[in-house]
Amino acid sequence: MMRKILFLLVILNQACGLKNYEHLECGIESVKKSFRILDTVLIREVFDPSALYCVGKNFWVVNRKQSGKVFYKYDSELSFYGSYFSYGRAGNEFVFVDNSLKGGCDTALYLYTNWFDCTKFSFSERGIAVADNFRILPEIQNNVILLNDSLVFYRALADDKPFHIYNYMKKEIVCKFGEFPEAPIKIGNDTDRDNVCLCNSVYAATEKKLVTFYESIPIIRLYDMNTHALVREIEITDCERQVASVDDYYADENIIYFLMPMQQGNNIYVQYLNKGATESVNETVLLKMDLNGNIVEKLVLNQYCPIYTITETGEFCGISILGGEYYFCKTKL
Repeated sequence: MMRKILFLLVILNQACGLKNYEHLECGIESVKKSFRILDTVLIREVFDPSALYCVGKNFWVVNRKQSGKVFYKYDSELSFYGSYFSYGRAGNEFVFVDNSLKGGCDTALYLYTNWFDCTKFSFSERGIAVADNFRILPEIQNNVILLNDSLVFYRALADDKPFHIYNYMKKEIVCKFGEFPEAPIKIGNDTDRDNVCLCNSVYAATEKKLVTFYESIPIIRLYDMNTHALVREIEITDCERQVASVDDYYADENIIYFLMPMQQGNNIYVQYLNKGATESVNETVLLKMDLNGNIVEKLVLNQYCPIYTITETGEFCGISILGGEYYFCKTKL
């Protein structure tokens, strides 16, 4: 009898459209606000930076320009130290170097390289070396995250389930999960859906939680990675309304909310734009969250840094573009 009652409750929940996860509403203006003035240093060596990492006491810039080197090293005072590795197809060269796949340490970074691989880079006072390289994907994917020594997460395309977990030791997909949120931009097909619901996730390994930020939808979602269930959704209620059509979206006439989430220690940081895709941005607004998705602080920095990192000691270091030149921007948070 008890099983029948539980079964009926499940049917009633589905029929009534009840959410089986916690839904919270948050007003950004009610969050504690702090302001910071950035110290700036001109960058003369890098022509097209795409990422910035802090390893130990040094900063490493990844350069996208194929005619330059891949890595540029700067010390804690942002003085240039040296450049390393080249783009190409010969041994020890790279076709493609992208984001960090997992949290590094004082001596290593794990980066998504050459479309299908993970490369572990080890660092020392002498420079940088490849410590390991291994295939993690059979084809190009987005928002790739190493979960452990055999599993990798990625955001899928053209699939009813947006998130996949792939076992790269067994070469098989072991899990598909997640649901697409209801988008304020009306979509016409799967490609529209994948673009409008574009998101970037951060994996908090200690808590086994996936925190997902949507670029064009003002929501944040938390997944329990033990069960792959959506457990919490945070809706931003005092943001600019998304009134764009799908044609407006492809013409860059939509609102952008979240960009470039990253974890440092027990906090997650994300850029909060809340602006049109082509609007000028003159400051960096960072939301600081705990690992449960609670927004604890809004940090406003006086220059916009599309590329940034947070050090273990709580220091912000970013790269801004001023007058057509690149600058390091730095401050204590």
